[in-house]
Amino acid sequence: MNVLEQFEAEKPTPKRGEVIVRVHAFGLNPLDYRLRRGELSVITGLKMPRFIASDFAGTVASIGEDVHSVKSHDAVFGMVSQVMNGCAAEFIRVP
Repeated sequence: MNVLEQFEAEKPTPKRGEVIVRVHAFGLNPLDYRLRRGELSVITGLKMPRFIASDFAGTVASIGEDVHSVKSHDAVFGMVSQVMNGCAAEFIRVP
């Protein structure tokens, strides 16, 4: 598939030890392109379509239980496992 598709998904809810981040920006890197083209499907077993991007920046939207290092509206950045979920979304759930 050579076309990105936009779709609506439910806003995630945080589990224990997780936060929901409202994504303001995400970055694409060579791994994203290779996964998207299916070049790594033999290694990863992933099928298309896939969420893309692993680097993100945003603000904390909500907090799960046992999270004490950040609070709502804090500016945050990080990296998620693109193989598992990606971060090209309005809201993402991260540890």
